[in-house]
Parts: sequence; C-alpha cells; structure tokens
Amino acid sequence: MSWFKLPQRRGMRIGDGENEAFIGTLTDALNAVATVTQAHVSTWGLGQEQRWSFDQDEGLLCWHFDDRIVRAPAQIIGTHAEAEAQWLWAWANPSLAPALTGTARRVREWGRQRGIVRLTQGAWEATEMQAWAMTSLACQLGGLQAAYRGLGEGADVFFGFDQVSVQVAA
Repeated sequence: MSWFKLPQRRGMRIGDGENEAFIGTLTDALNAVATVTQAHVSTWGLGQEQRWSFDQDEGLLCWHFDDRIVRAPAQIIGTHAEAEAQWLWAWANPSLAPALTGTARRVREWGRQRGIVRLTQGAWEATEMQAWAMTSLACQLGGLQAAYRGLGEGADVFFGFDQVSVQVAA
C-alpha cells in the first residue's frame, strides 16, 4: 500500500479490552479499505486533487481538479493532531452535527459491547497509523467504501466516504 502502511501487531497496544482478535479485525479493515481506496486513486485521482472541501450541510466530500469535481457522501470519523499525537472521535467533537458522526457513534457502540476502551474514549494519544486504523474500522462497520484524510490546520480530518460521482467542469 503506497498511501499508508499496515500496522505491525507488535506496534498496536493490547489491553483495555483489546486482544489479538481485535487487532486482526483492524488489520482486515485496513486491508479492505486500502484496496477500495487505492481503486479510487487509480480511477479518478484521489489524492491528486488541487483542493478538497466538505459541505457539512449536505454531508458531501468534494475533490476539486482542473477539469472535474468529484463528490461523495461522507461521514467524519475523527481528527488527528500530529503535534499533540491525539485522536479525537467525531462523536466527541461538540462542533460537529450529529448527522455527520453517525458512523463514528456506531464504532463507539460496537466498542462498548466489546469493552474496547480506545473506541469509547473521546480522545486519546494516537499515531497517524492508529487514526487510519480507526477510520478503516469505522468504514467497515458503517458500510462506507473508502477513507480520506483531509489535511487541516492543527489537525487532519479523517473521513469515510461512499459512492463517488464525477462532474466534468464546464
């Protein structure tokens, strides 16, 4: 995978309700989402856009190119602040509308049922790889196709998105 590496089992924390089965689930989610996301890279140029935007009213993630705009319904999964090495689940961010965080809330409920602290704690110390893992898990649990990291000031926004539509620019 060119845009992120799969976790090493020894690099992921075991405990707080996590076990080998959970790490396997994360690895499977990363593999599945990476495959579909890579298809988006190959077919319409995900990651090569001039800029991205997110319409919070419509829940649409947009990628802007010279000759086209690509749109997809999306959910915000969380944010990762590299400087603080912190992950913040979307459901724990009071500035986000609940309609944008449904998939992240589904992960929280799944984590509650299994006693997995990392899925139920609003913010925690995390690497970028762990942010990708949480986003991939959310995509799998929420039935979303692929993942995207929108670079931001102070923190990057991690999205899960669904079927894209391509509109040729006039």
